[in-house]
Amino acid sequence: MEEWLTDARVDIAILYRYTATLPEGEETLATVDSYLIGPKGDRLTAGGEVPFASLDGLPFILPGAPNGLRTALDAGARHARIALAPAIEADSLPLQKQLTAQERLYTVLPLHAVWQEVQEGKLQAARIVEPPFQRTVAMAFSKAKGPSRAITAVTAHLVRIVGEMGTLGMWRSSPAADPPPAP
Repeated sequence: MEEWLTDARVDIAILYRYTATLPEGEETLATVDSYLIGPKGDRLTAGGEVPFASLDGLPFILPGAPNGLRTALDAGARHARIALAPAIEADSLPLQKQLTAQERLYTVLPLHAVWQEVQEGKLQAARIVEPPFQRTVAMAFSKAKGPSRAITAVTAHLVRIVGEMGTLGMWRSSPAADPPPAP
């Protein structure tokens, strides 16, 4: 995506960033917590929060490297001196969710990725804390072009959608992404 922005093949990109500081020209849309996702009835995810150290040795289905989430998880595990050894590596989000539910595996995802399954009671989610494992949703723009009226309109629409989803509890939106107050 970054290459496409540089080459002006796309005008806007929505990216996950796992660092607190964004590259120049990017705007924070939201801060997204990561959740340990477990099957229905799982004790570990039933409490709503789980310390990062509790991920030690769990049977995971995680994306294979290279992947931003996987790289950040592996770095966090090294820092916490715990072992993350996935039982299965799969880049498919539907497969991750299905095997977590059916095979009693765990995965790590943002809440919005499993929102429907959690609401339906198929999966459980516990926010990872101590330390929190977060990512930033950033909006990046092509550096080769100035924003056209269309890009400005799309950007405003994206900011509104992110703000609305933040009010549902999927993430913490940045002040710029908060929806305007109702009249």
